[in-house]
Amino acid sequence: MNLYCECFGSGTPVLLIHGALSDHTFFSGVAHHLSKCCKVISYDRRGYGENPPVNQADCSLAVQADDACQVLSSFANEPACVVGHSLGANIALELAIQYPHLVKKLVLVEPSLRTNSEDAQKLTDWHNELMGCVKRKQLLRIFTSFQALTGAQRQDKPSDALKLDAAKIDRMRKNLEAFARGELPQMNAFVPNEAQIRNLSVPVTVAVTKQNNNAFFDTAIHDSAYFGWPVVSFPGTHSSIEENSEPFARKLIEVLQV
Repeated sequence: MNLYCECFGSGTPVLLIHGALSDHTFFSGVAHHLSKCCKVISYDRRGYGENPPVNQADCSLAVQADDACQVLSSFANEPACVVGHSLGANIALELAIQYPHLVKKLVLVEPSLRTNSEDAQKLTDWHNELMGCVKRKQLLRIFTSFQALTGAQRQDKPSDALKLDAAKIDRMRKNLEAFARGELPQMNAFVPNEAQIRNLSVPVTVAVTKQNNNAFFDTAIHDSAYFGWPVVSFPGTHSSIEENSEPFARKLIEVLQV
């Protein structure tokens, strides 16, 4: 599949993989700052952003790891540092499992592997709530529910989506549908392969956000302890990397040592 990609700068390749309900623009500010010292590669995952819609069968982690492999093969001539945010972190991990020769380092920004039963139930309940919103075509409700879960705002506050221009709302709607109709059912069924993760030879760092009032912070902390991964703290909330792009990029350069 031909995916929309952008590449900036030169030096050590750094691949940025966005999470659910967003696209490559989520990392635009980060890419700008990183490109001063790195070769930064970002792309829209299948169904998102500039790409055509896809169906549920096309969105497994294995297939999306293949996509990331193809992107790296097109733009990097050496192993890359890979940064995945949220669901993008799961894809980054799968990429390292399936194609370890392509990955130099991994930074998983608040992944949701759900190795802890309490966290697993919390996210499963949330997924089920979103599936109900999908069936009722309540896309704005999906957005506000996501922001509440990630600590960006409370569910009883008006959504920031209401303040956006029409073009961005249309883009957001497409990304919501890509997540809800393509990826959400598979996320509900996802169970990490612990043996493969523990046998991973690529160094892994887990990143958590300082404003840790979100469910993904909890799962990331449990996952990092469970697998023995080091943890670093980044500014902002789970969904505010766009607003904190410069400090996020500075911390990322420090962690990746590029």
